[in-house]
Amino acid sequence: MKFKETINQIKTILGLEVKLTQETLVDGTFVEAEVYEAGYPLFIVVESELSPAPEGDYELENGTKLTVDANGIISAVEVPGEEEAPAEEAPAEEAPVDAALMEEKFSKAFGEILLAMETLSTEISTVKAELASVKEQYTKLAAEPAGVTVPAVTKNRETENFSKLDARLALIKNLREDIK
Repeated sequence: MKFKETINQIKTILGLEVKLTQETLVDGTFVEAEVYEAGYPLFIVVESELSPAPEGDYELENGTKLTVDANGIISAVEVPGEEEAPAEEAPAEEAPVDAALMEEKFSKAFGEILLAMETLSTEISTVKAELASVKEQYTKLAAEPAGVTVPAVTKNRETENFSKLDARLALIKNLREDIK
């Protein structure tokens, strides 16, 4: 049961969506759980809000009986038509092997998650450094003047004091002199 709780906590921390399915009790109350198996939390739906189910026995409309502990976790599931005795004996022998295998898989997955987080942390640090560099360059560029005003260039300064017609005539005169 600890393994399932730990996996659910990891899913919650990583922001993975945990999909809950809704069932109805024989009294008409709606309940939700990720899976209706031992080790998973059971919630009661009250006015569109979820509350952990109080300790006790619950029966679904399909006849399945659930036993919930004080923490709102399903501790036992009794499906109608299944024989209880053989089902309980077989997992008792396999449980240590499965638990060890599950623990190994969990450790491996946890190691991979840590490695991925370290990689992301390194990449984030690199991006932050690049961002700081770009900000510094932007600040330097923003401090520089926008541009230098360029004075008007004329061949002959005398044309500035004339009217437009005089300026055109002076320009034609200068062009003739350049051609000669």
